[in-house]
Amino acid sequence: RQAEEHYGCSLELRRALGDRRGEGWMLHALAKTGLMDGRTEQAAERLEQAGLIANESEDTELTVACERLRRISTW
Repeated sequence: RQAEEHYGCSLELRRALGDRRGEGWMLHALAKTGLMDGRTEQAAERLEQAGLIANESEDTELTVACERLRRISTW
């Protein structure tokens, strides 16, 4: 729960700064914590947003991380 709180604060900061790559990575981290807590619907939404940002910013590393998380998740 603490991780989610900190990632959430970081997400808001990234959004305020206009840091789309950072926003994508925070959404990915939040998706991971959501999966671990069993909040699959919320995790799926965050992962979808992270994937869109990865494509938009041409962040290959984030794209790969999102695909990896999709493969291991059991929605």
